[in-house]
Amino acid sequence: MLRLVKDASPNTRLFKDNPVELYLAHLDSAESRRTQKQKLEAAANCLSSTLEDFWLTHLNYTSISALRKVLLDLGKSWRTINGTLSAIKGVAKEATNIGLISPEECNKIKSIKAVRGSSELSGRALDEEETRALFEACARDESLAGARDAAMIALQLYAGLRRTEVAKVNVVDYSSKNRAVMVRGKGNKQRLIPIEAKDARNAVDDWLALYNVREGPLFCRLRGSRTTSEYISGQAVYNISKKRAKEAGIPPLSPHDFRRTFATTLDEAGAQTGAISELMGHANVQTTMKYLHGAERRKRKAAALLSCPYRSHRQKPGPSARPEQLNLISGPFDDFAAKESRGPADGR
Repeated sequence: MLRLVKDASPNTRLFKDNPVELYLAHLDSAESRRTQKQKLEAAANCLSSTLEDFWLTHLNYTSISALRKVLLDLGKSWRTINGTLSAIKGVAKEATNIGLISPEECNKIKSIKAVRGSSELSGRALDEEETRALFEACARDESLAGARDAAMIALQLYAGLRRTEVAKVNVVDYSSKNRAVMVRGKGNKQRLIPIEAKDARNAVDDWLALYNVREGPLFCRLRGSRTTSEYISGQAVYNISKKRAKEAGIPPLSPHDFRRTFATTLDEAGAQTGAISELMGHANVQTTMKYLHGAERRKRKAAALLSCPYRSHRQKPGPSARPEQLNLISGPFDDFAAKESRGPADGR
């Protein structure tokens, strides 16, 4: 007869009774888990608690409402506040599932309103000169790192890969012949991304010619002048982006700016937003809209059509009419200047 044995190990028990751990465990990536955990830790700190005790003492409507006000008083952005509330509501859902709080209390927490707000698009999209400078910076590095980093930047700029996707892509996922790369994105969803830019494929092909492997990570860790079979991390992709931007002499950027450039370039070329959304692996077109900086570029180009005749006071003035010759109306400052030039009325 089959007998069920209860697992009484402390770690398993703690995990089962901890809604925070359950919530984090259900997130798709290590990066998401790290980010959401930081939000929850900051929230617990605002309530003079620790993350371990937070869900025991403060997972209720009254405390979370008070937390919302505290974050507002601290001047936190609406994005930060709403992101924190979203994480807490996820924890509340898990707490309900395992019977720690009632469904009624969970619904009260979910009813706490998000903070209204709007802001300019975050990040930026690179222009052609900046893109060229990045590849030139990689070309000046004649080591394996130069070729690898150029290929990484090419896939981010011309396939729109996230940094975690760059870190996880395998050699077998890329096909120069088929002009495409297979990517595993958020939620383990796969998507096939065409790479029609020939020079982008050339960058990847040049790296593979040096790498010379048939399996394993497409972008590996390097140890001096040797390749390894180890995957690079998402943080390494971030660091490489910062390093190459500095070497290229362009403003600081993040890997996500490559995705913004990818989306913006396609949008300006006339691609449909739905197609851009599919290429980027977005479930919602509204998410894609946050990446399109074409409108910002158009506004800047329009503003550049204006000219201003102002001449700096540091420049030597040329021959021109004096103010009184222009029939300008004098004001209170003119009267004050005249009195100052004449000196005190009593001569002292």
